[in-house]
Amino acid sequence: MKNYLKLIIITFIIPIFISFNGCILDALNDITVNMPFATDTLTISGSQSSISQSETFDIANSEIYQQYKDKLNSITFVKAQFRTMYVSNPNIAGNITVNLTGKNNIPIFSITMNNVKPADYMNTPFKLNLNQSQISAFNQYLNNSANTVFTGTVSVNNISGGSIPRVIKVIIDIVFSINAKT
Repeated sequence: MKNYLKLIIITFIIPIFISFNGCILDALNDITVNMPFATDTLTISGSQSSISQSETFDIANSEIYQQYKDKLNSITFVKAQFRTMYVSNPNIAGNITVNLTGKNNIPIFSITMNNVKPADYMNTPFKLNLNQSQISAFNQYLNNSANTVFTGTVSVNNISGGSIPRVIKVIIDIVFSINAKT
């Protein structure tokens, strides 16, 4: 009876140990790192009540992306923010829209901040809170490794305050998570 008990234990315990060991080793083969990315400064200027500027950028130019691009399992969106670098007059106010599109103008997200002063975001950036469908669209776009190019557009509408010409310089920061093989 003792021999049967030992045989049963060996029959079940050894395969379980081997399967868990395989899972642990698989986990050690992957690495997840955050990749912060900032657009170049977008200079928005003009004398009308609506002004905007666009910037095209490629996350493939990031050193972190270059380091893992050949081993990339996935890339996902983590968070984004809008920050003001310069404003010609702190009294300038309006509706600010941050719009991100992919190749061929594929919409990814659009966030509007109503009746705000860009100067308020010089020391404390505005967190761009994407909803779940925007995050899903962003991640779906990122799933294709050829999709590394984006266009960020910042528009300020219904502008009031400040002297003409109005000048606002902003940056869009985005953090991605990269999962890659080691």
